[in-house]
Amino acid sequence: MPNYLRALDTHLFGGTPQQKPDTYIAASPLTYVSNLQAPVYILAGTNDVRCPIEQVRSYVDRAQNEHKDVSLFEFESGHTGTFGNTATNIQLYNKIFDFVKEVVLGGG
Repeated sequence: MPNYLRALDTHLFGGTPQQKPDTYIAASPLTYVSNLQAPVYILAGTNDVRCPIEQVRSYVDRAQNEHKDVSLFEFESGHTGTFGNTATNIQLYNKIFDFVKEVVLGGG
């Protein structure tokens, strides 16, 4: 994570992870993996500085280890860049629609 985002987190959480571990733990999605009940489909950019792919993969791994129905589709982008590309957007929306058709509508 870039330094400016670390500084923002430090400000928002009132300290660093070492200073406020309970606050960071409470804010971490990893803390709540065991609560998942519905299937989850995650689209993640491999170059996303706000949600680093390593953190996303860690979440998915933990969820799958707990036998949660979590799938991950990685694409080469982040919050900017090719994410603004129409072809990429179409690809991502098609992935979402496929997930909804399969999981929500039962393949219909």
